[in-house]
Formats: sequence, structure tokens, C-alpha cells
Amino acid sequence: MTTLWQDLKYNYQRGNSVIRLIMLNVAAHLGLNILLLPFFLFGISAETYWAEVQNWLYLPADASKLLIRPWTLFSYMFLHSGIWHLLMNMLVLYWFGRLLNNLLKDRQIWGIYLSSGLSGGLFFLLSYNLFPAFYGQSSTAVIVGASAGVMGVVLAAAALTPKASMRFILIGNVQLQYVALAFVLIDLVSVSLNNSGGHLAHLGGAAMGWLFIYLLRRGRDLSLPLNPLFEGRQAKVTPKSRPRPKMAYRKTESSSMQASAQSQTSNNNYGGYSRSFAQKYRHLSHQECVDAILDKIRSSGYDSLTKDEKTYLDESSQKK
Repeated sequence: MTTLWQDLKYNYQRGNSVIRLIMLNVAAHLGLNILLLPFFLFGISAETYWAEVQNWLYLPADASKLLIRPWTLFSYMFLHSGIWHLLMNMLVLYWFGRLLNNLLKDRQIWGIYLSSGLSGGLFFLLSYNLFPAFYGQSSTAVIVGASAGVMGVVLAAAALTPKASMRFILIGNVQLQYVALAFVLIDLVSVSLNNSGGHLAHLGGAAMGWLFIYLLRRGRDLSLPLNPLFEGRQAKVTPKSRPRPKMAYRKTESSSMQASAQSQTSNNNYGGYSRSFAQKYRHLSHQECVDAILDKIRSSGYDSLTKDEKTYLDESSQKK
């Protein structure tokens, strides 16, 4: 048991943000269901237990309830109504989140998930208190699930690399921009059919995911307030940063220098790109190159990228 706990702790600390989010959602679901066991053993109705869980952890549409339970704006996005609800959300989070892992920092992925979850919850709350279709329902309506945060991740991936593709059985490769559009259209059509609150939350989360990338391309990072948390965690996990190996260069003839430059360009997999791109990024690793391009987006906007930089960013998003 100790070894299992240590393995889980290690994977959580060393894993990327998507893995951590999945582990937190799974842990929350398992924890609530394990706590149900004493109710069963002592013959207490499970309905009483779940009524209390819903009352204190699900997000209510009633603003007066939210004022005394503000934490539900966060707790609802890590809980699920059942195993299939959890499974589907985590699969979508993994599929689209791994695309963002190649392009964004851990802090930014958390920022997308949390801000989209908050946006989805607030859109649900406002809708049930403003639209006549929901009059009289706000006192009992609640939502639960990671779907709003996950939809934010989906739209963020599509906004960042719209032409990247995913392979679907019987369909083949489909660009992310069309996959995201299909998700949004399904929610728009479904609002008037069933689970209206859930679909409204999805739309609110999707809008925030798109907005996050839109602002990031213009140099505004909404995840910056999370930076102290991630700097502290990184320092705790890796208290001693590993020094970068130093490279020693010797003076050689011009022909040897040219051969070395060509070899470095080839080794860094910049084949097919312009000479200026290769010379600028050839000394960087793949991740350092991606970080440099993203820093350029944050400082000067997406439109400041060269054609090669845009292509490299798109291709990087499709690498596993």
C-alpha cells in the first residue's frame, strides 16, 4: 500500500497538468463513493448522503445558496454524477489536453481548465436567473461535472492549432476547428432538449477556452495569477535545478564550421524550414523552440510569427 501511494504521489508530481487534472477528478469521484460505505453498512439511505453532497458540493443556480457556499464554483468541476460521466469527460480531456501539453505551460493548462469551469458555472447561474424559460427552477437546479472545463480545453486546442487533426473511426482525420465546431453545435441544439443547465455550462466554458487563446496571442496571459503556485510547486519537486551542460567550441576552418552548422540543423529536425529559421533555432531543443515561439506570441502577438514558426507550432501540437 505504501508503494502504491508513493507511485501515485510520484506520478502526480512528475506528470503534466492533464495527468494531474485527471487524477484529481478520479480521486474526488472515488473518495465520495468510498465515504458512502458507512451509510450502507449502518443501513442509512444513500439518498440522504447524496442529498448532502449535492447540497454542499454541487453548484446551485440559486444565487442566495451560492453566497453561503462559494466554494461550489470550484468543487463542482471536479465531481461527477456517475462513472460514465467521469469516463467520457476524462477521455476528452486527455485527447485534447495532450495537444496543449506540447505547446503551453502547465500553469496555462490549469488556467484554461479553471477559468472555463468558472465561466461555465457563471453562465449557468446567470441563465437560470435571467431567462424566462427557467423561472421557478433556480431554487432546485444544480450542475456537476468537469464538462465546462473540458470544453474550454477543446476550444483552446482548436483555437491554438485549428488545422491540427484527430483521427476518428469510420471518418478518418478531422481538423480540430471542425471537431470543436461540432461540439459547440451539439450543445447549442441540446439546450432546449435536455440537461439545459449542463449544455449552457459547456457553452460558457467553450467561450472562455477560445477567449484564453485569443488573449494569449495578443500578449495577455490569464493564467499569470497562478504563477506563484506553480513556482512554489516546481521548487518543491525539484529543489536543485539541473545545470545546463556547457558547450565548448574550438576555432576551426570555415569549411568545418559550415559542416557543423549543417549537422546541427539536421540533428534538430529543422529540415524543410528556411535557412533563417534553422539558424535561429538550431541550438534549441524541441521544447525550448516551442517555448521561444510562444514567448514571441505573448510579447508581439500571433501575427508576428513567420510562416515557418506557425508551421512548426502546428506540427508540434500533433506530436505525442
